[in-house]
Amino acid sequence: MKKKSILWEIIKSIVLSILIVFTINKWFFKPVEVVGVSMYPTLKNGERGFSSLIALKTEELRRFDIVVVNTEQHGLIVKRLIALPNETIEINDNVLYINNQEIEQDFLNQEYKASYQQSTSQLFDRDFGPITLNDDQYFVMGDNRPYSLDSRSAMGPFHASDIISKDILIFYPLSELKYLGQ
Repeated sequence: MKKKSILWEIIKSIVLSILIVFTINKWFFKPVEVVGVSMYPTLKNGERGFSSLIALKTEELRRFDIVVVNTEQHGLIVKRLIALPNETIEINDNVLYINNQEIEQDFLNQEYKASYQQSTSQLFDRDFGPITLNDDQYFVMGDNRPYSLDSRSAMGPFHASDIISKDILIFYPLSELKYLGQ
């Protein structure tokens, strides 16, 4: 009789734990693992954290938000939101233009950018565009532009429904603990 009671308590604990994890994952936070170097040095390969589902539902998407996008070919990817619906985006000679106005990208690591350009003799941001987005399109890029598969490539712009969360709290490894949000 006692073994049945212990087994029943274990089953209840497991079911409750699964329900709690499912609820948190569905309504509050999305677990995220950074895969690859497309966001380096802002985010590093193998870092883990949570991205906010709540922030996505309660706040507007803003330029330079870090977002998690669901893609058909590559699953979940972490990128930076660069252009918003109905904007025209272009990069020319390492300068980002949105609606023909130069936009500063203070979030880019200038030392890393200069080091890349010096060692490769290539521009950090390759020229592209202009591209004009539709009513429900967003343009994302990685912070490590030469090594990022993003909206500049075959992926193209994304719809709001493809963006599943925004902002990110990195908790692993502990030495990299940081919050990247607005």
